Amino acid sequence: MGGSDLTVDAWVRTNVATGVTTIVDKRGSAPIQGFAFFLFNGYPAFQLAVGNNFSNYILNAANGGTAAFVADGNWHLLAVTVDRDNPTGGHFYVDGSAVGTPFDPTARQGSLGSNASLLIAQRQPALGGGFFNGDLDEVEIACRALTGEDILRLWDAGASGKCPESCYATQNVTCCEGFNAASSVTICNYSL
Repeated sequence: MGGSDLTVDAWVRTNVATGVTTIVDKRGSAPIQGFAFFLFNGYPAFQLAVGNNFSNYILNAANGGTAAFVADGNWHLLAVTVDRDNPTGGHFYVDGSAVGTPFDPTARQGSLGSNASLLIAQRQPALGGGFFNGDLDEVEIACRALTGEDILRLWDAGASGKCPESCYATQNVTCCEGFNAASSVTICNYSL
């Protein structure tokens, strides 16, 4: 990501309403460097980390209200958009609508680049570990801050998704080593 603006969005379904539930994590641990998009106590949250200095931006009942709580067992489109040099450049979205007040990402200028793996549905092991407990679909990371209209289009697409073409890919790989490992992974954008 370097120093660029960014957006992370995903369809999320969970009923875990306590603790940290990671959606995307791209942070190194020495130093803490990068970004993470997660739920904290059932509310969307985001972390920017540059050179061991980090800022957490977390929605809650006071900043976001009931519209921001997503750990209800239903599907929700979540997004965070970050215009990194704008004092009001951070925005959370739930189901196509902005929620909470904009946040100021300018305190964490500099590169977000790290050698850490990009993890989806898993928190970096060196930073506490843990897996997402629920379902994720259409996880997307963009090197620009999407507009509110862009997010609304993603919401309006609904089950049709971002990719109207059918695709199906299978690869034999070891997944979740040490946790009843699977021997293949299937990725598709349609129901079997």
